[in-house]
Amino acid sequence: MPLGIASVSRVCILNDGYDNLELTVRLPPDSSHLPISVSFPEGKLIGLAKERLPLEVRCCSSKPLGFTTTVDLLDEDGRAFSLVVTGAADNFSLSHAVFMQVSVTSP
Repeated sequence: MPLGIASVSRVCILNDGYDNLELTVRLPPDSSHLPISVSFPEGKLIGLAKERLPLEVRCCSSKPLGFTTTVDLLDEDGRAFSLVVTGAADNFSLSHAVFMQVSVTSP
């Protein structure tokens, strides 16, 4: 992603057998050094009435960096399900030419 521009990835969590479950997120211990945040745009509850739950990971950095980390999704019993997150930020035009092309041509 270009420096100073937020990039958002959305994944869907699928329910596999839970009646009702409220998910929580655990960021890595060194997350204060990483420019990421996690949100649930439709709430944290998943269950029989809601079999698919969107999760958004947002990243924005003002300085060049690259990272790979894990974000843990926790069920009510404390069991963790890990999501690997990889990001890179710089201002080199060739590394984000596709991003700029899509951003400029999209309505």
